[in-house]
Amino acid sequence: MKKILLHFLLFLPFLIYAQKEKSVRINPNDTATLYLSQFAEEVTPISLNDYNGTPQFVYLTDEYLYIGGISTISQLDLSGKVIKTVNCGYITGITGDPAKKEIYISIINNQEETGRIICYDYALREKKSYKVNYKPNTLFFHKNNLWVYSYYIDNSIVTTYYKISTMDLVTAKETFLPFEIKDDSKFHGVTLVQNGTFSEYNDQVLFSNGIEPVIYGIHEGKTFPVVRYTIDQVENKSSEKHPLSKQGFIGKYLLIEYWLVNTSNSRSSDYFYYLEDMETQKKYNNRDDSFLYDDMYHTGLCYMKLMPNKKGYFYIYREQSDVSKASGRLKLPDAPALFLVKTKQ
Repeated sequence: MKKILLHFLLFLPFLIYAQKEKSVRINPNDTATLYLSQFAEEVTPISLNDYNGTPQFVYLTDEYLYIGGISTISQLDLSGKVIKTVNCGYITGITGDPAKKEIYISIINNQEETGRIICYDYALREKKSYKVNYKPNTLFFHKNNLWVYSYYIDNSIVTTYYKISTMDLVTAKETFLPFEIKDDSKFHGVTLVQNGTFSEYNDQVLFSNGIEPVIYGIHEGKTFPVVRYTIDQVENKSSEKHPLSKQGFIGKYLLIEYWLVNTSNSRSSDYFYYLEDMETQKKYNNRDDSFLYDDMYHTGLCYMKLMPNKKGYFYIYREQSDVSKASGRLKLPDAPALFLVKTKQ
């Protein structure tokens, strides 16, 4: 009973309908090597010996693993054997409904201003296609709602607009939230689309896209700040928006990825992970030269890749050379692999 009460009190300031937002201050000078064992409860290695390509998106069910490449989606069993592969166009997102056993893939065509979402059953048979008003970038399924983060570019002023909507899977009607982010910034002088991140915490949908240092909660068609973070200044460096940065939740862990650019050389950037355990308030802030170190199979440094629709999970992609380092510990073929990581709860 005491543990339940403590758990509630720790989460109380962060209850999604409360007015108070959580403030996070990050000090890039106070860092340490981030080890996988610090927050991983279980790691399941799956060989990709039978899969051709580099995973861009991963969706995990109790029976299958779905891997999205640039323009294909593949169904694998949990041993890594490829069952089926389907060509579907340029993929920007993947999610699914475990109750209906359906997979949703967002597709764009650079020659068109709109996009679409394709619904497949678990056997990758196409069931339906939905037109999206703008170009979909990220998908998230939660409580019978399919959330869509999309964008359009006004070339006359070189500005990108980002929007959030829900897609009614019965009527195919897309409903937009009164939420829009306008961005005219450049990354190394080039206009790039900023990826969005949906996540879940306390059974509530959250969203961020790295343009603003904010994670938003979504409730009854409204968005509001839930987490706001600041990054302390570092000599000769400045914080930078990055199109691939992610901010959100992996189970009970708050994740903020951030970049610092060298003010004397804009091509030189340092990359950091900030993690905070929302139960214990323990904070992890990795060194810019270490990323995440796999100290469980000793395959070296690696990147965390999110699986938003598998609560408390993320994955790590390992090249063949990484797997070879752990040949005595990994009972896998000498081929690329996925590490499915379940975080501590």
